[in-house]
Amino acid sequence: MRTVNRESALRRAPSTPSAVSRRAWLASLALVFAAPLLACAGKQPAPRRRFGTASVRIVVESRMSSSFRLIGAKLSLDERPIYERRSEDLAGASELPVYDAQLEAGEHDLRVELDFRGAGYGVFAYLKGYRFRVKAQRRFEIDGGQRTVVRVTAHERGGPTTPLEERPAIAVSVAAE
Repeated sequence: MRTVNRESALRRAPSTPSAVSRRAWLASLALVFAAPLLACAGKQPAPRRRFGTASVRIVVESRMSSSFRLIGAKLSLDERPIYERRSEDLAGASELPVYDAQLEAGEHDLRVELDFRGAGYGVFAYLKGYRFRVKAQRRFEIDGGQRTVVRVTAHERGGPTTPLEERPAIAVSVAAE
């Protein structure tokens, strides 16, 4: 049995390369994880006003190519219809304001349904027979006393090789002003 002097063992332990590198690694790891916590310790997020009313504006815009014409729009907010229109006149508008009113602060649910008709001329005249219906749903939260703009954007996804029936899409963005 080998006896080890305790003092000499303690002096040697920190000087071994594996022990030193392990300690340095642990110290740097602690700093990496603690730095974000220390940086935001004094910052508090702005308090949310979950009471009162807020001004909400909903706008539908079309970024579709000339192959698609917007012919119908149906929007409902919290399961109540707020806008419904079927007309060829919609195709000419790039931005369509559909709602501008006061709402109670809190969570709201927006459902969107847009109808498109294919538009083509010459060898692409067959596109006029195509009809597309695109649906989207978005839950958003508004704070009292703020003006909020909800932008519903119809756009095409994919590229030239994407089949025509897979191109129409809807993006919904919410921004407080």
